[in-house]
Amino acid sequence: MDTPYLKRLLEASEQHVLPPAVQEATAKIATERAWVEELLQQGHVNSIYGFNTELGHRDFVTVDSKAGPDFQKAIFASHHVRPSYGRGAYPRAVASLIGYVKVFQLSRGGSGISPEAYKRIMEKVSDPEFCPRIPAGQSYSSGDVLPATHWVSAVFDLDSSAPYALRPGDMIALINGNFVHTALGADNYRELKGLIEYVVVSGAYAGRLCELARINYLRDLPRGKEAAQKALDYLARTADGQKSLSTSPQRAVSIRAIPDVIIEFCSAHHALGQEVEALIPAQSANPLFDLARKEVFSSPGFLAIGLALAQNKMIETLLLVLRVSVARLSFILSGRVAGIPEDGWDPTADAGLGFIQVPKELTAVVESAYQTYGRRGFAAGGATSYGIEDLWTQGEALSRDIHKLSLIVRDVLRREIAVYEVMSRRCAPSRSMALCPKRPPKDLGMVAELHFVEDVLLGLKTLTDEGFGD
Repeated sequence: MDTPYLKRLLEASEQHVLPPAVQEATAKIATERAWVEELLQQGHVNSIYGFNTELGHRDFVTVDSKAGPDFQKAIFASHHVRPSYGRGAYPRAVASLIGYVKVFQLSRGGSGISPEAYKRIMEKVSDPEFCPRIPAGQSYSSGDVLPATHWVSAVFDLDSSAPYALRPGDMIALINGNFVHTALGADNYRELKGLIEYVVVSGAYAGRLCELARINYLRDLPRGKEAAQKALDYLARTADGQKSLSTSPQRAVSIRAIPDVIIEFCSAHHALGQEVEALIPAQSANPLFDLARKEVFSSPGFLAIGLALAQNKMIETLLLVLRVSVARLSFILSGRVAGIPEDGWDPTADAGLGFIQVPKELTAVVESAYQTYGRRGFAAGGATSYGIEDLWTQGEALSRDIHKLSLIVRDVLRREIAVYEVMSRRCAPSRSMALCPKRPPKDLGMVAELHFVEDVLLGLKTLTDEGFGD
């Protein structure tokens, strides 16, 4: 997919170059800020949340305009919460995405931020040496205010002896919004794009061992499913059977459903990208300033409900891929597939038990994953501001779960493919997809050979020469 904003965001973050539209937004932001300054000068009739009032349930308290930078420091100090236990910090690539999403969103206007602060952000995020330390694991109901303060601290040197002097309203504009959640969603999308390769090839190999014909992969897919169509075309090219000659006894559902699982994985990945795509250029702040209509209004711009729902679906899809992977591996090793002995036993090998323990081990991995990640993304809400209820979208937690779960899925699929590669070469050479051109010495044994192939499959993309992402 990589539609315009998402593609631009990923390229900007990797190349450390801001798009012209982001750089040219300074004039628009300056015009908007001039109007905000007029409103603040009439503070006795204009109460603007976070600009000349305190926050949360203290929004009825007006702040003296003379407080200036001191009030910005107070907002920062009250939100700059250190994690109660360490989970480390986000890697450089993720921290970079967080800054780029923020500047993309600010460039759309509506936040009321000062042009000086905006220029400072542009300078920092585009600096290849800039790497803010943002603690991982801080999830909060009202947007991203907790992890956001760590990013703001790095951008404006707020923990130093000479911090940058922010103007009224700058701090609320900086820490509010959904930019951390959106950046983590973009990172999920980028990471999962590489996983599609494993989902497709593992399914193709299972189908080949079961001698599925091309007709099994023929589907009429609607527009918007180009990645899934590309994957099905690959499956059809690798199909072992030219024609389906029999339907009895029927193949296991996990085998029959290979194309459907791949379609749904590609669809879930596409939906995740679409939600991120919509959020990157969105105005995400509270309050929001509408210069054209001369209105200032309360906004739920810190929420990313659609993204949370898409991530929830992605988690369910990853769990499904795990379940199907082990189910089809168990079926192929059951002795019910022509030419494949039970447990993949090789009569010429020293050990006669073959892969008897592999499905059991992977089943334990899958069960553990379901216990850890098989839950809804939304938890109960709460009234954290004396009656102002929050919607707990759990954006950071969902993003972190997708990252961890994707690593589990990748490992299970690598092992599944490795089993198929070893087993096909030993038991059904005509069905091998020849992903591993080299063969280790015979005396290494079945288990050692499995690990050898597993290492080779780390370079899966170069072996298949395919790219299945949108």
